[in-house]
Amino acid sequence: MIHKAISLLLFCLLAVAIFDPADRIVHMKVPLFAAVWALTAVNYCLRRCPPTVPLSLLIYLIGFSFLIPLWSIYWYFSQNGQTGALHGYDGFQYLKAYMFLTLCIPLVLEKIDLVPMLSIILTVQAALASFIYAITSNNPGLSGAVYSLGFEYGVVLLGDRTYGEAHIHQVFFTTSALLVIPISYFTFKCIISKGRERFLCLLLLIVSVTGMLRSGTRNNMIASVVTLLLVWLWYSRRKVVLASSIALLVVGVASMQWSTMHAMLDPTEGSNAAKIGLFRDYTLLLSEPRTLLLGQGLGAPFNSTMRGFVTISELTYMELLRSYGVLFGVPMLLALVYPLERLARYRWKSVGFLYLGYAMYLYLCTANPFLVSSSGMLVLSIALAQTFSVPQAPRVATRPAEA
Repeated sequence: MIHKAISLLLFCLLAVAIFDPADRIVHMKVPLFAAVWALTAVNYCLRRCPPTVPLSLLIYLIGFSFLIPLWSIYWYFSQNGQTGALHGYDGFQYLKAYMFLTLCIPLVLEKIDLVPMLSIILTVQAALASFIYAITSNNPGLSGAVYSLGFEYGVVLLGDRTYGEAHIHQVFFTTSALLVIPISYFTFKCIISKGRERFLCLLLLIVSVTGMLRSGTRNNMIASVVTLLLVWLWYSRRKVVLASSIALLVVGVASMQWSTMHAMLDPTEGSNAAKIGLFRDYTLLLSEPRTLLLGQGLGAPFNSTMRGFVTISELTYMELLRSYGVLFGVPMLLALVYPLERLARYRWKSVGFLYLGYAMYLYLCTANPFLVSSSGMLVLSIALAQTFSVPQAPRVATRPAEA
């Protein structure tokens, strides 16, 4: 009974993290997080047996979620101890996001797989994106109303982008990057299932891919297709044939849409110019030896050329180096990619789709500030729970796709 209650709370927490990422609507992130931990503790007290958490997972969490972030906060205040150090400082807000990573412990203890739950919730978001697109694309008044509401609560942004001859009406949910998880999951399910189940999974896959395409950002659109093809290729028996077909498809699309692709890669394009400017800012900051070695501290503000004072930017991995320096930033980066080590082991092939989806999410974080957030840490929690839950992944009979 308590196990089901924990699962329900986790489902509610996922829904809140996806549809209310800024926690401005229901204000339930922290209460739900606390409730999951409280019920997990009660459950183990009633069982009268000590919880068995892998030591390696505890070491990971202590280092990644506590010691390094707390040291970085201490470092910031030791360097900015004067009055006003808290002005514009966001370190404690980001520390709260790191705390969400500890949810992998209840997932391991209760043996809960959140991937199906997360996939269903995100598919609903994708369907909602397509619905909003349909009702606002030719209705400026309604589009403006949805934009104002979405911007106020930090849920969804509407806009228009033009790349060469391509005009895109965006419906960008803040957590749309997470759609790589249901895309990878439903692609895998299409490969191993049959009959009606395969048809349903294919339908949900189409909804997820379409919703991610509706977001209108280059990386999201690329990731939606690449994730599908990557998982398909990973489980295919005829990898050479399929890879060759994909390569020909890419060349064909690139030749037909060359002007659009050229516009997307143009360094003078607004978004590209902003990221190039940020890269130069980081390069200048990291040229100072002390900042390069130890960073400026988690949540420390810095004066960017194009946006003024900010505490985080789209260049996530450069931001990790600015916050933690090489001494602690490199271990943080290695910790992020550690779960991907499972892809090299055959016995984990049955859950390879999850790590492929996680890898695509890390790719999306290279140019978007998704990682240090409750939703970003939840994705990492799911990957870690699978990584540390059992000595080896259970073998699941799969029927590899034909090319």
